[in-house]
Amino acid sequence: MQSLTVNIDTSRPLTSAGWTVSVKRGQTAMLPYRVSDTGSPTARVTVRIVRSKARRALAAWSFTTPSDGRLRYTSFTCNLKPGTYRYSILATDEAGNPQVVADWKWLHVQ
Repeated sequence: MQSLTVNIDTSRPLTSAGWTVSVKRGQTAMLPYRVSDTGSPTARVTVRIVRSKARRALAAWSFTTPSDGRLRYTSFTCNLKPGTYRYSILATDEAGNPQVVADWKWLHVQ
């Protein structure tokens, strides 16, 4: 007789966008974020930037990151027009469990 233990990851990752960011147009913006997930060591993160009250993304990119809850940064060269935007961090873990609600923070472009 043999036995086998199978762990099924049913927990969703949690993210937080760090804080409001200000950047001058043409400069590199550093967007802080955290990803936490007890069931997966990494997660696929999507960053979206939208106008302050819109839903359509003006910029978006994805990458894989550790999901250990540590503060990290993603960067991009900001070519957005001066104004107020929002950025979100949304994650899906290795098991395919998506985060349900994105965390949004402000992005001010000068």
